[in-house]
Amino acid sequence: MPTKKGKQKPTKKPAAGSKKPVSDSKTIPFSDPFYDNYTPRSSGGTPSSYRSPSPQRRGDMLSGPPRPIPQNGKRKKAKTSSSRKPAKNAAAAQQKRQQQLRQEQIAKTQRRRRKKKKRNYTLYYIILAVFLIVAGVTLSLTVFFNIEDIQVTGSSIYTLSDLDGVLEAKPGDNLLRLNTKSLSETVLQNLKKADKVDVKRVFPTTLLVEIEDGVPQTQLYYESRYYTLSQRGRVLDIADESVPNVPAVIGPKPEGAQIGSYIDLVLENEEKDWLKILFKELEKSGLNDISVVDISSTISLKLYYQNRIEIKLGSFSELDTKLAMVKAVFDSGDIGIEESGTIDISDPDKMYVDSDAKLDLTGISTEGWTWKDPSPYDASLEDGTSSGETGSEGQPSPDESSASPEGKTPPEETSS
Repeated sequence: MPTKKGKQKPTKKPAAGSKKPVSDSKTIPFSDPFYDNYTPRSSGGTPSSYRSPSPQRRGDMLSGPPRPIPQNGKRKKAKTSSSRKPAKNAAAAQQKRQQQLRQEQIAKTQRRRRKKKKRNYTLYYIILAVFLIVAGVTLSLTVFFNIEDIQVTGSSIYTLSDLDGVLEAKPGDNLLRLNTKSLSETVLQNLKKADKVDVKRVFPTTLLVEIEDGVPQTQLYYESRYYTLSQRGRVLDIADESVPNVPAVIGPKPEGAQIGSYIDLVLENEEKDWLKILFKELEKSGLNDISVVDISSTISLKLYYQNRIEIKLGSFSELDTKLAMVKAVFDSGDIGIEESGTIDISDPDKMYVDSDAKLDLTGISTEGWTWKDPSPYDASLEDGTSSGETGSEGQPSPDESSASPEGKTPPEETSS
């Protein structure tokens, strides 16, 4: 029972050995269904636990009367463990965190705006560049770089007047619209004696036509006619007389060749191959002044040096060795600059030199040919005598007749 206001009577301490009172008489006992399910720590040391009430009982507890309030009008607060103490200045920390998030959001927004602005400027620059390029190309193809002058260089045969109706370009045409490769091919087809044509643009207003005249490098002898060829194999001329000092080739058959055509298109593949091999080896050996090449038989090749010495090579086998030996003979001076005759090197192991043999160039005309040495194609040579060595009655000179019983020097044999 509650006492009157004022001093309270002291309570008596329980005697030794007596039991502790269950409850304090000054407080109103009350019952808490949650705490009623509390199980204290057992003697075995297992942790205490709460037994969760059943849903039905929990509903009853919530719907039942409220817990009685203690006499002093305050409920006891449950003790909190030290590990679950609330953080100090939680509000300040939360506010700082929110401020950081806001600053990050502002920075992100600013970066997004800068990127967008940069993209807009890039787009403007691209549009401006495209506009300038289109305007420049349009002006270049219509107003600028129009032809005002056409020049022809490099040729001693053709002039600008020869290009009338041949060159498909005229003053006023735009240089950038011209197909110079097509123009070069068209001009070359029409200029039969040109070996190469190159049309070039010379900015701002000039068209340059470079023409390389065909220079005779060799001539094919076929059916009593001479087909003169340039360095690139173009037929420059077809005539009954040979071109002086241009090597003649006997054997290939240029059937159907015309002036301005290319010999590669009319010769057989085998003939072209033999010619390429022979002239390549001649260039490699350094043997110059070859006047006639006879490849009518691939097993009996013949060369004629300075219209005075016939060189029999035999087949194409070991051709480089044979030509090197002939070159060594000429360089050694064993054959005089006025001598004529035959060198037989069909067998690379032996070389035969006959200074009195007659040359046989059937059908080959060498009129007008000029060499350092006298030409052996005189009528006196065919009669067995040389000019300047005949007597008044056309008999051989004493020096020549005394050389041998027959009046001839025997062939000279040299072994390699």
